[in-house]
Amino acid sequence: MIDTDFDPLSLYDRPARLGEHGSRARREAFGEEVWVRPAPAHPLPAVATCLRPRPAASPDDEPEVIELGAWPEPAALRAGDRLVVQVPSAVDDRRRFVAWLRAVAAAPVPELSVAPCCASAGGMHRLWCIAAARVLLPGSVRVEARHDLIGIRLAQLAVGFGADTLGGPIEPDRSLPLAGVTRPNEGTAAGLSTLVRQVGLHPRASDPCAPASPETSP
Repeated sequence: MIDTDFDPLSLYDRPARLGEHGSRARREAFGEEVWVRPAPAHPLPAVATCLRPRPAASPDDEPEVIELGAWPEPAALRAGDRLVVQVPSAVDDRRRFVAWLRAVAAAPVPELSVAPCCASAGGMHRLWCIAAARVLLPGSVRVEARHDLIGIRLAQLAVGFGADTLGGPIEPDRSLPLAGVTRPNEGTAAGLSTLVRQVGLHPRASDPCAPASPETSP
């Protein structure tokens, strides 16, 4: 349940406290499961990028990558959209981000996901954005940590701050061990699943019809 009176801005300088709120909101919405979800590689957006599913009849399984000049209004969103939004760290931009999250929460779109990022600010600002999104958005909206855009270690931390999805390009698993050691690259499905397990949560492939590797099985 969303606490409509909760103000993430008041906890900007207390990220650990906000992280507790984000983690609790993720757990209430999704339990202990975290999606490991593929996404096509694309540049860090100047403002926002929308990954939009193609029509079912399309021969291309990859989503359409749409560059946006502004954070989209809720009425412009479609079911299944995955948004990557650039959130500058200035006070006015943080206020604008919170207002935008509240607007999205008031008119949630099915299967929507939001992945905050920032080109210039430090890691704590990015984690604040993740936690604020998870606290303010309903459980019908996913909050994604894009490991390719914020860094794989920070994305792992973001799961502890409320991200329910670890997203980004997923490398193919190695078929043979490297130097006799069967250790997955962190960017593979198995490696990303291991990162989720390291923070005490359970990875799950985002597509239930996809074949699960041993690392993404319960």
